[in-house]
Amino acid sequence: MPFIISNPWGFLALLGIPAVLAIHFLQRRSIVLPCSTLFLLHQTQRESKQGRKFDKLIQSLALWMQLLAVLLLTILLVQPRYIKPQSTQRIAIVIDSSASMSVYKAEAKAKILEQVPKLQAFASQLELWLLDSDLSRDRVYHGESIEELMAAIDNWQPQSGTANPHHVLRIARSLTGHDGALLYITDTPSTSIPYNATMHAIGHPENNVGFTGITMDELAGEVIWKASIRNYSTQALSRQWYLANDANQRTAEQTIQFAPGELKVVTGKFPDASKRCEIRLSTDTFSYDDVMPIIKPQPKELAIHLELEEPFAEFGKKLLNSFDNVLAASSVDTADLIMKTVKSDTTKLGVDPAIVFLKQAKAANTYSNHIAIATDHALTEGLNWQKLLISEGPKMKLIRWDTPLVWSGEDAIIFLRDVPVGLGKTRQQLVFNFDLSHSNAYQQECIALLLYRFIETQRKKKSTLQQIYTELSQPLELNIDPKGKQTTLETYDLNGKILNTQQFSTKQPLRAPDTIGFFSVKQGDKTLLHGANYFADTREADLSKCQEGVIETNAKSKAVDQHTNQDHLWRIWVLLVLSALLLSWKRQASTSPTS
Repeated sequence: MPFIISNPWGFLALLGIPAVLAIHFLQRRSIVLPCSTLFLLHQTQRESKQGRKFDKLIQSLALWMQLLAVLLLTILLVQPRYIKPQSTQRIAIVIDSSASMSVYKAEAKAKILEQVPKLQAFASQLELWLLDSDLSRDRVYHGESIEELMAAIDNWQPQSGTANPHHVLRIARSLTGHDGALLYITDTPSTSIPYNATMHAIGHPENNVGFTGITMDELAGEVIWKASIRNYSTQALSRQWYLANDANQRTAEQTIQFAPGELKVVTGKFPDASKRCEIRLSTDTFSYDDVMPIIKPQPKELAIHLELEEPFAEFGKKLLNSFDNVLAASSVDTADLIMKTVKSDTTKLGVDPAIVFLKQAKAANTYSNHIAIATDHALTEGLNWQKLLISEGPKMKLIRWDTPLVWSGEDAIIFLRDVPVGLGKTRQQLVFNFDLSHSNAYQQECIALLLYRFIETQRKKKSTLQQIYTELSQPLELNIDPKGKQTTLETYDLNGKILNTQQFSTKQPLRAPDTIGFFSVKQGDKTLLHGANYFADTREADLSKCQEGVIETNAKSKAVDQHTNQDHLWRIWVLLVLSALLLSWKRQASTSPTS
């Protein structure tokens, strides 16, 4: 049966062998005893005539018993353990999927290849899991082969942002059980790691220069782009950049110099005949932020039709000029949203999305003594209503479709009405159930922010083409018909060549691709979005804080206990040691001369 040595330090006990031999080399000096006969000479012990010094080694039973005792004691101390047949070691590896790990992918692979045999310990079989630290991504590998594990790492691409790995480590620990091994590979060390995991940080500082963002402005009818570039390094660096468009044209390369940690902005005109362009930096170790795809932004515009009586008409015009991408609609038919005034006895507000203001017949001379209190709703979250003055007077009565947003005493002074317009479909109306013109509402930030939030919710519901910039794996908020056809996400290169196509059901949440470049989202034949997808995580682009480090656990000792059995003969070895020492002592005593 194969066995292992669990305590190699026990072999130091073998130093007792030369010690015993040295003792037996140093023999005692002979003692002269007068004797009348010579028949007892053969029973006397031969001793040195010159005293305690190295002399010829004389074999004796005591010598062999003492040597045997040393060997048996060594067997006890090295603690031999016998490997269990058909034992399986479960190892879960959580690998940091933050984008900075792309620089250290080779080091991560080498560290895993080094650690797996150690964690396997003495088990005859392996069960391996490789998990991504990003919970939204699938398991990388599950199997028994180290070679297949290495192949899975070759195909794995780290592209996520900085995240806490504790949740994934908890899942990994549940897979391996209490006695399995848990390994976490990252590029930045931490001070502690949960779930009795072993952490190996394999990073080291690297220089990096990359894009951090882009803005677009319109000047004299021309679209001007401004891209910011940062040097994350602690030393001065230089890079070259140029602009390429979808007509295979490119500008001349320009050199830009960076001081340590410096941020600079490059700017240029978006080519008139182009749909897509790319700004490219000369490559370095971290390649994700070396390319900035650019398109002409085309946000959703919201058309608002005003049906406001005085004194609300002027307020409505100011509102249109205050919010971006909001324009006036000439009629209800072309409007996405209506703003109108009603009287207190109005019960029906129509079926169109609307912002409704209550107009009192005459000015109220008094204000409510109650403090306005908001309900728990996304539209009112974090807004302060305590300074709002509420005019007294008749109010509209709530109906079953209304959700109160702000109360003043027993009056719902602001509420949301969900008007049913079909099976499972509603349209929202924001109703101000007090006269804003007879209060200080125009000076309150809470009113402006509430209006802005409601307008943005209506903008999201509008189904129209938009062109936007997105970050890698950013959630996409699109108005998708739940009863319509599947949605299609296509990624394509600068020249419009389709690189990848994915189909999603109408209930699946959509995210921007995890690759840099251009993409579009369609439902059926209708295009909902054109996007330029870029890397914008400056924390991951900063490689100056990457270091090496390790946090070890007692996983190896647990594996020894789990996959081996202790030597069940240890009691016999103890008895034999004691017997050998006792026999040696008795033999030594019996041969000693008497005075």
